[in-house]
Amino acid sequence: MTKEDWLEVEQKLCFPGDKAELKIDGYNITLMVMPEKNLKCVILVYVDGKVDLSAAEKDTDIRRRFYQQHKRSLLTAAERKKLKKERKSFQKKIEEQATYYCYYPFWSSFRSMKSHFVKNSLSIELVKLGG
Repeated sequence: MTKEDWLEVEQKLCFPGDKAELKIDGYNITLMVMPEKNLKCVILVYVDGKVDLSAAEKDTDIRRRFYQQHKRSLLTAAERKKLKKERKSFQKKIEEQATYYCYYPFWSSFRSMKSHFVKNSLSIELVKLGG
């Protein structure tokens, strides 16, 4: 896709219900703007016509290519503050043990979604804008 194609897609995905269809490495991708909460919208990624939540649970090609990764911690803010008083090596070990990742089939930022798609794909084509 050209820079102009990406700009056109970004401009099209502004309001809830707006759609764009892409072909990425053989997958049919539909991007649709959906409301997440009051006054906040996200871009939901449909892969081959569906949102596969089971793909988010296992390490799959779909999850790696199209879903957004979020790093989370089991430690509370107070526990992290207490941990700062410990040795660096101990801090690192505990933080690694208390960290987990979750994957979402939606993106809150078009720019980060585009960057992720470009890094993890060989071929991206614009198929259709709008519904």
